[in-house]
Amino acid sequence: MISIATELAERVAKLDEPASGANPNDVQLDRLRTIFGSSFVVLPRFSAANATELQQALANSETIQNGDALQAVTWFQRAARVREGVARLNASLAYAEALGTGEQINLQVAQLPFAENDRWVALPLQPGRPLSASRFSLVVQAANSLDVTEPLTGVLIDEWVELVPNASETTGVVFQYDQPGTAPPQCILLAVPPDLDQPWNLWSLQQVLLETLDQALIRAVDPDSLNEVGHY
Repeated sequence: MISIATELAERVAKLDEPASGANPNDVQLDRLRTIFGSSFVVLPRFSAANATELQQALANSETIQNGDALQAVTWFQRAARVREGVARLNASLAYAEALGTGEQINLQVAQLPFAENDRWVALPLQPGRPLSASRFSLVVQAANSLDVTEPLTGVLIDEWVELVPNASETTGVVFQYDQPGTAPPQCILLAVPPDLDQPWNLWSLQQVLLETLDQALIRAVDPDSLNEVGHY
């Protein structure tokens, strides 16, 4: 059984081994993981390339939420029901608040590219006001004194892309079918009264039509069918 002192001595000894990484940041991260274990998470510092625009967007957080900062909280709690990353953060904040560790939910919304009089895309649509196209919505859990112009550290909780349908669309229906290659002949039935000296009456007209239908059925019989039935 390896004692704690032996394990610590082995880890300290590894610190004196030559570094294999060329990136100084990676070398320092490897040294920290050597001491604290491979699962130890280190948050490197970085600087935002668009710090000025991002700072301006965060300052406009309440405005793009229609003046209600709790809109982000409502969205956050709803997203926690369907997104695992958001659910873990929501649970962590709830535990922290219950234990009184000082960390509480404090969400700020930034929407990029920044635009004056913009509206958060997560809010319900307003009649007559189209949704802003191609918007990057960033929800930040941080202290009120967050200054993005200074070096930052952070954890990406979750990310996803949503397609919001328009209120109305012009659509069409297309279907494929086999159009008939033939068409019925166009014909006219010219009826002549049996007795030219007598005018038409209902009975004689009916007889002409019935005889025409009988002859049409006879004409529909082809020679092959006649050979099959013979003299019948």
